[in-house]
Amino acid sequence: KAYRRTTLTKFATIVDWQSWQEEPLSLSKSRHCHKQDNAVVSSLPVEQTALNHRLGVWSDYSWYGTTFVLADNSLLHEPGTLLIDTDNGEAMLVFVDGMFQGSFAAHNHGEGSITFQIPISPTLSQGSHELSILSESLGYNKLIGRWGGRSGPKVKGIVGNVTLLTASQNYTLVTAQGDDGTASKWCSFAGLQGEQLGMSTNGGRRDLVQEAENANEGPTWTTAYFHTPMFDRAEQHLFVDISKGRGHLWLNGHDLGRYWNITKSGGTRQDSTSATTSSASTTINESFTTSRPDYSQRYYHLPPELLVPREQDGEMNQLVLFNAFGGVDAGHQDDSVQIVLSWIEESLDNDAAFEDVVGFPDSCLM
Repeated sequence: KAYRRTTLTKFATIVDWQSWQEEPLSLSKSRHCHKQDNAVVSSLPVEQTALNHRLGVWSDYSWYGTTFVLADNSLLHEPGTLLIDTDNGEAMLVFVDGMFQGSFAAHNHGEGSITFQIPISPTLSQGSHELSILSESLGYNKLIGRWGGRSGPKVKGIVGNVTLLTASQNYTLVTAQGDDGTASKWCSFAGLQGEQLGMSTNGGRRDLVQEAENANEGPTWTTAYFHTPMFDRAEQHLFVDISKGRGHLWLNGHDLGRYWNITKSGGTRQDSTSATTSSASTTINESFTTSRPDYSQRYYHLPPELLVPREQDGEMNQLVLFNAFGGVDAGHQDDSVQIVLSWIEESLDNDAAFEDVVGFPDSCLM
């Protein structure tokens, strides 16, 4: 017998898209650092694993914030570079005065120190500025002392120096005393502000977060809803297809883990596919060759036991996405998030070679 995989895209309609910004951490705002159980204000940033453990927060994320003073206008004319000492399996986004500057990700499986180099745009004048860093753990090496695994503590976040390089001078931002002679101060915030406000479980305190005017820029929370469709739960499986960004996904308040549309080496692959469009969905199976990004993973299983039962008329499933690089536009015109149904069936083409599930690019559709 020969087999093939069949996939129906846009199998359920997603409605009521709304997005809110995860505001970059500000040391000067009391709601961020000075009146929060999730924050520590000290002369040095707190390493992320120790911070989350100390405050009892279970999250892949932490925010860091501080202020620095530029002695001249050199960053108005030439770009600078921010150096951050961290460890492998880590990603960071950098903001100055609330504006995104750049990001860096080290997704190596081994452990070991690394210094991120993030460009700073030439828009900063002489005087005081706020630095905000969103730190994201990309996972821990489970091995201890073997094959790249540390024998000591597993560290994440800021673990050493933070240095701003400009054309005129260098500023060391992690010291007991700032370059201007005053005591330095850092705010280390465990988790995301949206997590603390309950965005991941019930849509959160929307009155305390800023509605995203441009959901395509900056860390963003997005909520959306869909009715549970009818499908054969014994043979078919429901997935959410996410083809943009990096972040976290929740279904009806349950954490489904991380998503990340990272591509494999080579960037794209050749697909043998055909598309037959109907009014409700698109059917994809084997026919002709097209090219698309070779995602490491883009389909994320929606466990049937977490879906709202169909007999509960009027109730809808809630999807919550946190995207470090920006949410989905309100009109959802780019189809970067959609509900997919997939299953394996017999093929009439006896010569069709069904690829091994380990090497199959869509092997997560199981």
